[in-house]
Amino acid sequence: MTSSRPYLLRALYEWIVDNDHIPYIVVDATMPGVVAPPEHVKDGQITLNIAPHAVQGLTLGNADVRFSARFSGRPWMITIPSLAILAIYDRDTGQGMGFPPGTMPGETGDDADNDTETRASRPPALRAVPSEGERKTPGTAADDDQPTPPDDEPPVRGGHLRRIK
Repeated sequence: MTSSRPYLLRALYEWIVDNDHIPYIVVDATMPGVVAPPEHVKDGQITLNIAPHAVQGLTLGNADVRFSARFSGRPWMITIPSLAILAIYDRDTGQGMGFPPGTMPGETGDDADNDTETRASRPPALRAVPSEGERKTPGTAADDDQPTPPDDEPPVRGGHLRRIK
């Protein structure tokens, strides 16, 4: 499965720009493939204004983000691999999203995701919940997380609709 990071990045960029605000991205400048002006990197990170009026030829691709911009009057062709993007946010409101640093399972460039030994050692993301009629065995994972309703209380029913003419 492909990474959701570039899709979320594009969606948030569009949302910020549609609201006439200025999108900024925070980049891990130490990651391989990052091409950015080193004099503007602080503590291994660089924050970039990617508003339409600040950059030319912006491409928010699945593998990387590319654009040209001027830094201290000097033109730069910026390339940022998607995995190097740590956050996108609205400069005016601070709203946005942070991304975990580095490669995550399912993101492109993660060779460990194809390794069956690594995949098998990961905890499952989803787990089956026993139905009402099933009994739980003491010490099972379901007992650890879910409280058991008392037997004398009827199960809580969801709401239901009534047609009014």
